[in-house]
Amino acid sequence: MARSSGQRLLGFDRKLDVRYVAGADEAGRGSLAGPLVVAGVLFDYEELRGARVRPLAALNDSKQVPVHEREMLFGAVASCATAISVRVVPVRAIEYLVAMPLLPAPAPHWLSTLHFAMTFDVVLFSSLYMVAFVAALRRVPLFPRLLLAIWLGDLAMQLFTASLVSSAGDVPQRVVVALHSMLEGNVKKVLISMALWLPYLLLSTRVNVTYRHRIPA
Repeated sequence: MARSSGQRLLGFDRKLDVRYVAGADEAGRGSLAGPLVVAGVLFDYEELRGARVRPLAALNDSKQVPVHEREMLFGAVASCATAISVRVVPVRAIEYLVAMPLLPAPAPHWLSTLHFAMTFDVVLFSSLYMVAFVAALRRVPLFPRLLLAIWLGDLAMQLFTASLVSSAGDVPQRVVVALHSMLEGNVKKVLISMALWLPYLLLSTRVNVTYRHRIPA
């Protein structure tokens, strides 16, 4: 009899002859298309025997699992795992880590101002988008309006950063060009997110039922 995908995967792990095996994967393209979400699962193979291992028979690449079966499979993995860890790296954090160098001492006034503005941006909006993410998971009725308010605040923040840095004076032209390109890119990303998600947030039956408690007639 042919073995299931889960049996083949677990059999491969057991051949490693170790007690603990961890798997990790990521979803997202960072600053290109939203936050980067990373998850890891740890299995204890001394405990994963007999009846405990049966729910994992259908374990497979999620792309090869029908959508309606994924939640059941998630429950199976969660019940068998020794530990699960999920981390979300927001877009702002990725851009900040890539774009922002360490400040020299002493730093020019414009550079200190830029560093403050970008740090404020990444801390504030990473936190706010995380709050919106949690609100969506917990089905908080305020979620759609909260997300809209964060989008508008994000757009205002880009204008504030441009105004703040330009008022600092003596900004090198190459920095002005790079900053303009970065802020313009941030604005485009917010507008693209709004264009993609607003129709769903306004018209989706699922959103109406989940967050507005409106049941279609």
